[in-house]
Amino acid sequence: MLGCFTGSFSMTSKREGPTITTVNDLVTFAGGQIPGSYSDLSDVLDVYDVNSDKIIDAKRLRTPRFRMVSAVHGTYLFLAGGFQVIPNGDYYFKSNVLEVFDLSSNLTWSITLNSEIHSAAVTVGSKVMFYSQGTRFTLVDIYDVDTKTLEFTIKRKYHAAAVVGDNAYFISNYQMDVYSATNHTWSSIVFLEEIKENILTAMTISDNIYIITTTSIISINEETADKVTEIKFTFGYVGLHALVGTTIYLTVGDTFNAISTVYTYDTSMKQQISWNFAPFSFGASVNVAVHANKLYITGWKANNGREESTDVAIYDTSNSRHRVIHKPGFSIQTMYEYQDKLFLVDMFMDSKPFIKMYDLILNTWREWNIPDTRQNILITAANN
Repeated sequence: MLGCFTGSFSMTSKREGPTITTVNDLVTFAGGQIPGSYSDLSDVLDVYDVNSDKIIDAKRLRTPRFRMVSAVHGTYLFLAGGFQVIPNGDYYFKSNVLEVFDLSSNLTWSITLNSEIHSAAVTVGSKVMFYSQGTRFTLVDIYDVDTKTLEFTIKRKYHAAAVVGDNAYFISNYQMDVYSATNHTWSSIVFLEEIKENILTAMTISDNIYIITTTSIISINEETADKVTEIKFTFGYVGLHALVGTTIYLTVGDTFNAISTVYTYDTSMKQQISWNFAPFSFGASVNVAVHANKLYITGWKANNGREESTDVAIYDTSNSRHRVIHKPGFSIQTMYEYQDKLFLVDMFMDSKPFIKMYDLILNTWREWNIPDTRQNILITAANN
């Protein structure tokens, strides 16, 4: 049963495409584009406190940017790369700026990265490592939190990364390059047989690295480097993933814009099942949040000209049951879970609030009155 709306808060400025990150009990909204202007970028970093239910600080970026990569280490917030505008110009270029905010002391500093094409980050030991996912050769920028210094090394094409203990594994189709945060050294593990499929992501389960490709799940023992293809897919399209305990959940479908099935693979029992949530079918932009053994699924509706979804499908992994919560008049496109709450973002509605919160404990809706238009929001979560 759905409850009523209570409470609201407003951001300190209007912007499109901010980077949203959680740092302990804080949610930060960084940068973005100024609505109505192509070349004006925001330098605002709003800090929202979940406990006090209000914005407690409005910091400033030294370099206005949007679509940044974020990472968290303790109370440090890292904002790397993204796009910035040329001075006195009207076009964007990829940024190589890294700004660090210590949210416990209000200290901030910036540094120039060696690469401007970062699209992801991993944290291992005292290191925060920025790299590019894709098919381009890239530099890996390594920032040491203790010494506040930057080191880098040239590596090859990476598609994903995973962390086991104090080691970070950067994965290509041919091998894994391993960075030891303890010894500050690199080594390589060459696969006996290359991974011919496109690599979507990687994750760590019980010290084993699982690589998700477009056609399979591959496990790698980080000590022996044995590579085993555990499952071959027959789906036409594999979407986003989630992890609950030792079980991998994938959103899959027959085509790119018809995602209607949750595929489940239990890595400990080596068992697989599929759950079909049709007719609540979503398009390729479907996204998944995880809370208390439940999956929350939303995104574009399939086969409707990218029509926005107003539904959240909830799948209980403990009993394989599902239900749907419906919010009329609110088009859900981006979602993440944090501290027993779902944050649902609508990026295109001009006259209504753009973030709504669903309390997963009380099963009630809550409204955040954020009077600005957003597009291409990037949301990440840490310590959760």
